[in-house]
Amino acid sequence: MVQFNQGAIRKIIIASASPLFAKGLEKMLLQQSSNRDIAIKHAPNMDLIIQELEQWQPDVVIVDYDDLTIDRT
Repeated sequence: MVQFNQGAIRKIIIASASPLFAKGLEKMLLQQSSNRDIAIKHAPNMDLIIQELEQWQPDVVIVDYDDLTIDRT
């Protein structure tokens, strides 16, 4: 299990070409985060996903399973 520092920002990428899905999920995540200790970015295509993975190095990546434009592998 990964342990985080208290107060550290958890970085999350939502990989989805659907802005409605991404914004809805972001809203749910922010509501569940009691300390607002998360930062969320949206990545609508593979080029942006790879760029964000390399540069931002997120803690979590959420992939839209129904999205045909995103290669889940």
